[in-house]
Amino acid sequence: MKKTLHPITVCSFLLLLTLQGCNFLDKKPDQKLELPDQIQDLQALLDDDKFINQSDPATLEICADSYYLQDADYMGLTAYDQQKYIWGTSSVFEPGTNNIWATLYRMVYTSNVVLYELNRLKRTLGDETAWDICRGSALFIRAKTFQQLAWIWAAAYDESNATNTPAIPLRLDISLEEPLIRSSLQRTYDQIIHDFTEAITLLPIYPTHVIQPSQAAAYGWLSRTYLSMGRYAQALSNANQCLALHSALLDYNSINPNAQTPFSSYRPEEIIYHSTLKAKSVIALKSKVDSVLYQSYLPNDLRKKCLFYQTGANQYRFKGSYAGTTAYYLPFNGIATDELYLVRAECLARINDVPGALSSLNELLQNRYAHDGSFIGHVAATSEEALVLILTERKKELYFRGVRWMDIKRLNQAGAGIGLTRVLQGHSYSLPANDTRFVLPIPEDVTLATGLEAENPE
Repeated sequence: MKKTLHPITVCSFLLLLTLQGCNFLDKKPDQKLELPDQIQDLQALLDDDKFINQSDPATLEICADSYYLQDADYMGLTAYDQQKYIWGTSSVFEPGTNNIWATLYRMVYTSNVVLYELNRLKRTLGDETAWDICRGSALFIRAKTFQQLAWIWAAAYDESNATNTPAIPLRLDISLEEPLIRSSLQRTYDQIIHDFTEAITLLPIYPTHVIQPSQAAAYGWLSRTYLSMGRYAQALSNANQCLALHSALLDYNSINPNAQTPFSSYRPEEIIYHSTLKAKSVIALKSKVDSVLYQSYLPNDLRKKCLFYQTGANQYRFKGSYAGTTAYYLPFNGIATDELYLVRAECLARINDVPGALSSLNELLQNRYAHDGSFIGHVAATSEEALVLILTERKKELYFRGVRWMDIKRLNQAGAGIGLTRVLQGHSYSLPANDTRFVLPIPEDVTLATGLEAENPE
């Protein structure tokens, strides 16, 4: 028998269902509306792959430097995507419920509703495993969503001023009445780490399907988190924990590089957690690969054909998403083992373990080059030389994975001095290293409605 639920929960869930198009409520007008109070119903909210797994922010690549647009393609974009491309400071996000701010906070809200209802259901005998997985999944989704919000709307983490730097609102409950306040950068990352860490204790080692969180996935995302903070010892530890559970690498010699979509949906051995960028307008249909980046792949590097295809004279587009048949519309940005090998390599280089760093890097690369005897592993005499090699390979391996914008911000925080430039219709647009525009403005309709400060102070 279903319980009568708290009114705020009903209102919250009605809003959630309106926004997501879910269908758990009985539609009969003469029947009292009640919330699903079964764990499997709550888990179903988190298993909605179209919403949860296919809506990550393409902004993390739209603003980055791996591609370019020709003038005609740029003019075909929406005014909002045009502003993102040139790092504008106003009208960057469309108003309403379709922009990525609203989408990401709907994910947060979904997680919070599930956590609230689980607390009301309690953890009972016979349902312990299902309850744990559901709670762990909700915490995982909330943590990764907060992380992506922070990468867009907060500065790169700097321990020296993180407690005084505004970041993002942290919604941790289902209240619709609490004022929207930007938490500090330190508080934001503390919450992300807390959620991922608890999720690890609740999730299964291996998921039923790769769209679902697992212990390995949480270790992987936690490794991403620590890497973005410059905490390399913790990033290394979590990368190792992840690889201890899932370390398989896909040998690119085993796939057809001339196929339109070389990688099968959901099936590459490397996938630990499957999610994709919602990127149809810019990345999928119009972008051209940066020519310098493309030429950096050696002839015997199979990634050159597996990841890209030629569209014209010296023009190439991306095709190599691990999302497979959805590659053109939804580039893969989930957790895969190749990224963890690179994280391990970078962190080892940063603690002066050059042999270990190169071993991790070359173990990955030997699965990317033709098995014709031409591959020669990287060598380096110093940790600085090793780090240059590893960061170069990271950019080449993780093309359109949703990490490049974060990489630029974190590396600039450490003094890399990476500036970006676009050229359109004879005009040059620049984004110098550590420019305040690396923190995108909060959508204007949100700031008007809530009074939130739109940007970080200079």
